[in-house]
Amino acid sequence: MDDWAGKTRARIEETLKKGELVLDGDYRLFAFNPYDALWDGRYAVLSYFIGYIEGTAHPETDEELFSMMKILNGDFIAQLDEDMHFHRLWRQ
Repeated sequence: MDDWAGKTRARIEETLKKGELVLDGDYRLFAFNPYDALWDGRYAVLSYFIGYIEGTAHPETDEELFSMMKILNGDFIAQLDEDMHFHRLWRQ
């Protein structure tokens, strides 16, 4: 378990050091690949794609969500809280 946590932390630190900031603001994460996702309590490691909306509001209907959601392809590190809100997103 310690090895897994250490590798996750190293991956996060490497990405933050690289500094390729993609988004900086208030966003809500709605879609991601759960099979490869990792979270260390502050940062999420997200692979392949993310779906997000600007702001922190929760859409009322699926149609509203899909009209607001933006998709980014790639591997990312997000500064994420327990409510799926993030403020910064870096490309790995």
